[in-house]
Amino acid sequence: MVATGLVGSLLATLFIQVLVAYAALVAPVLAPPIAADLGLDPHLIGLFVSLVYGVAACSGLLSGGFIHRYGAMRVSQACLVLSALSMALLSLGSLSALLLAALAIGAGYGPVTPASSAILARGTPPKWLNLVFSIKQTGVPLGYMLAGVCLPALTLWAGWRWASLSGAAICLVFAISLEAMRAETDRERDPMRPVLSLGHVLRPLRMIFATPAIRRLAFASFVFAGMQSSLSTFLVTFLNRDLGMTLVAAGIVLSFSQMGATAGRILWGRRLERRASGAACASGAPGPGGRGDRRHLLPHLRRRHGDAEPLQPGARPHRLLPHRLCTGRRHRRRGRSLHPLLARAVALTRCAGLAERLAFALPNRSN
Repeated sequence: MVATGLVGSLLATLFIQVLVAYAALVAPVLAPPIAADLGLDPHLIGLFVSLVYGVAACSGLLSGGFIHRYGAMRVSQACLVLSALSMALLSLGSLSALLLAALAIGAGYGPVTPASSAILARGTPPKWLNLVFSIKQTGVPLGYMLAGVCLPALTLWAGWRWASLSGAAICLVFAISLEAMRAETDRERDPMRPVLSLGHVLRPLRMIFATPAIRRLAFASFVFAGMQSSLSTFLVTFLNRDLGMTLVAAGIVLSFSQMGATAGRILWGRRLERRASGAACASGAPGPGGRGDRRHLLPHLRRRHGDAEPLQPGARPHRLLPHRLCTGRRHRRRGRSLHPLLARAVALTRCAGLAERLAFALPNRSN
């Protein structure tokens, strides 16, 4: 993929992340007016979000087979359509529609990161992987920022139902526009690949729990994601109902709270490229014929503080991780040892970009 192709893929995946994140935050931002119309306590939005992320966790685990069979771009389009469906259902303003909306956005939220990662991993040079993936992941806080600014203003102008429907229309239009990229992006898909198998679900879980480095990363990510979700879910309701701020002002506060996350992801990605480029590896996309050729997926796992080690056929990628990278050992800065807790935090940060791509480097089997 030439540079222009990489830029196009990065922009496409970035906007996909923005729109899906926007859709996921429609209900939390509009919780006060929705609850007022339905006679509910707005703090019950926590149950809605719990259902969304529960379904997203399941759909994310099941997404691998769909990506290999239908292609990462087609799966991304499906995620946008599900996001649009969720916002359309939300605008109906009934309890049953809210339940279906949570299921729809959860089904669309889970696969979007694996699919967009597969699109980018195929054509991104290894030295740019961390930065490119970090830019792509800024789509989440950017989507939250847009939701915080746009949804309250649209609600004030046209009502919360039309605010939700406007997001649905944008998702549908962008999903259709991505069809122009699909032929090139999904050229290596395997139409005969089974979409569902127990191995697709259990293999990533086994890797996480069998590998201490990735297990620690998963638990740390669980805490970070929980804090982010709690803030974005309840902030607008808290400011509006408990502190008496207007919905528009509360949405602006939410948007400001995401600015640091947007800049931080890019800065940490760039920092990782400069100081831990050895942890970068090619990953993610199906190999020739769509069957996950390991030589194509993960040609090298390079390490800054050790010799480069090529991935041999049958090798276990997670066993090539330098132990000190994920335990916090031997981390120094300008001749001074870091505090053990800080060293471990730095180590986990260095592993973050690698863990997502290692999931695609696992041997792929059709059964």
